[in-house]
Amino acid sequence: MKNTILKKFHNIFILYFVSILIVLAVSVYSLMHLFETATQKQLLSYGQIALDSDVLYINTITNSVKDIFDSISFDSQISKLLNYESIQASDLYLGLQRLRTYADSNVFIDSIYIYNRSDDTIYVSSPNALEAVYSPSDFYDEGASDLMEHYSAYKNMQPIFRRIEVTYPDESVSSYVSFIRYNTLKPTNHSDVVMINVKLDIFSQLLSSVPENNNRLLLFADSAGWYEVIAGSRASYSEHTIETVLQKLNEGSFDIRLEDKHYIVCSQRVMSSAIHIVLIADESTMSTITQAKGYSHSLMLLALLFAVCIIATISVIKRIIRINALHKSTMANLQKEKLELSFENKRRQILVYFHGNSSEEISDNDMADLCGLIGHENNASLRTVLILLSINSYHSKISLRYERVKDRNVLKYDICKTAEEVMSGFQVVCSTFDDNENCFFVVQKMEDQCGLIEALANVSNFIKEKYSVTATIFVSADTEFSKLPSSYAELSKHLPYKTLYEPGSIITSDMLDAREMFTCSIPDVLSRRLSQNILQLNVAMAILDLKEILEIISKGSYKSFQLNLFQLVVDLDDVLSKLQVNNGIEKTIYIDVLLYNLTSFETLDSIYKAFEAVILQAEQIVMQNKNSHQANIITQMQDIIRNNYFMKDFSIVIVSEQIGMNASYLGKLFKRSTGLTFIEFLHEERMAAACNLLETTDMKIVEIVSTVGYSDVPYFYKLFKKVNGCTPMSYRQKH
Repeated sequence: MKNTILKKFHNIFILYFVSILIVLAVSVYSLMHLFETATQKQLLSYGQIALDSDVLYINTITNSVKDIFDSISFDSQISKLLNYESIQASDLYLGLQRLRTYADSNVFIDSIYIYNRSDDTIYVSSPNALEAVYSPSDFYDEGASDLMEHYSAYKNMQPIFRRIEVTYPDESVSSYVSFIRYNTLKPTNHSDVVMINVKLDIFSQLLSSVPENNNRLLLFADSAGWYEVIAGSRASYSEHTIETVLQKLNEGSFDIRLEDKHYIVCSQRVMSSAIHIVLIADESTMSTITQAKGYSHSLMLLALLFAVCIIATISVIKRIIRINALHKSTMANLQKEKLELSFENKRRQILVYFHGNSSEEISDNDMADLCGLIGHENNASLRTVLILLSINSYHSKISLRYERVKDRNVLKYDICKTAEEVMSGFQVVCSTFDDNENCFFVVQKMEDQCGLIEALANVSNFIKEKYSVTATIFVSADTEFSKLPSSYAELSKHLPYKTLYEPGSIITSDMLDAREMFTCSIPDVLSRRLSQNILQLNVAMAILDLKEILEIISKGSYKSFQLNLFQLVVDLDDVLSKLQVNNGIEKTIYIDVLLYNLTSFETLDSIYKAFEAVILQAEQIVMQNKNSHQANIITQMQDIIRNNYFMKDFSIVIVSEQIGMNASYLGKLFKRSTGLTFIEFLHEERMAAACNLLETTDMKIVEIVSTVGYSDVPYFYKLFKKVNGCTPMSYRQKH
């Protein structure tokens, strides 16, 4: 009986133990399945959020390109490059300057091409271009030249991915995304074309969903199977994996198992829905959240071992706590990214208000939205002052530290906050920065204008000491808060004036208005003196004259400064051409490079140094070629005299015309080199020829006189006797 009871108890215990194991196994399996599903959804959500920030940057770049296209379309100077069959030099200069301004105004844009089909010319603003004007056959970017001539296969603003081989400033092959715009109303392949090129590297620098040294892949792709890698480890993904993923692009975000690996795939349409941006990531490298999966089998084994069930439970609880901490950390990072995106969105909305129509006041609704963004009371009539801080230059170390666009924005944000702290005595309504090197502040008007200027001087000195950054500060006149777009447009229009002021200057609207009313011109006396000093190779005095001219023309309006600067270039080109002609030198001093680079000079000192370099180059070339060239000129003159001495009207003027140099200069050079004047050498040659004819022929003396180039017989007799000591008849009798 006892054995029967023990046996029954033993069977019940085994059944209970097995039941417990089955329940635990099912529970653990269910929990692991739920955990797996939740993790997949979380990873997809994480990947999509990370991709959203990249899409924002891509849309920002695309919108920037579209804005540049729109600006170029309505620019009168650029229209002359597009629509005119022939263009004046001044219009060409202004057009190229405007083109360079558009290219430099946006950090995303690498280069801009304009193809004028009427005169078959390509105008270029590019760091890889040696010149600004090309014919299609000579253009270094052959692919762009062919594309602009035969654009029918592409739509306006359709992204075109291509590679360019360049040789300047270094030989390299770069990948670009190009956008074109043409007139759709014209027949196919008959419109002028504007092309804007964005380096593919700019996307790699901006996009943050694929950190460095991370086994993920970010690429552009379309539904036809084409793709272009932007960032990530291409070698870690087989061609089959990528092709399989691209076939499922229309499914949006999904996970897929391929080649014994689990991949997370997120995609969105970008660039006007023309292409997809796709993020592919191995689940094991997607996030620290996935570390929990590595312990799933261990948890299963621990759960199945009933003897250590409590320990397994405790371990699971600890692991869940750790996972939750990691999850919170990850979500905190995502929240930080969201805040950054929110700030960027807020900044861009403020910029939209300030870039709005300057001729109209902000509407009541827009005013309410703006005040909500900046957290300020809605008061359209509030009197404010707009302050624009334009960065001139960075210290080399700072420039390297903030090389990326994102880092540069962080620096400008810090400058804004620092300026607010220094100006704590003033009511700063709002502050922000644009995509260029400009920060701006809106300050409530105070009676103490001098105090504001003093505070701004402290701001300039503080950011120079703290960040090694020099900046020029522009101060508007006080205006109503609702009219700030007009003040912003006015200050932005006057930004080029920082070229005429010392870095770190504070420029008020009154100073700008006074400058606009004042027009300067180059004094004729100085212009002539500069030309004379250059022609006489008095370089030291020429450079002093140049400095004086730049100081004079820099005191007027920026427009008059540009015109005078262009006139100075033209005058310098003329005098350098004369200098080379007078010295018998082929044209080796090219002023075109200086003319093209004038738009890139940001300070008056850099402009002065550029002109100084041209003058010093001219002096060096003349001095290097002077000795050997003068000897060649003398030999050439002697050959011309020996071949033409018999001409009755032969003179140094004829020689100068054949050589192409100034007659007076040739006369002085001949005398200095041979010790004889031109006439003395000519008489020697004629007398030698006359003596030869007297010795070897029976020609009459009158005929000999005419043959050797004289028309006055008595003068010939007198000169012959002076040279030979006897008359021509006596000379013939003796010889």
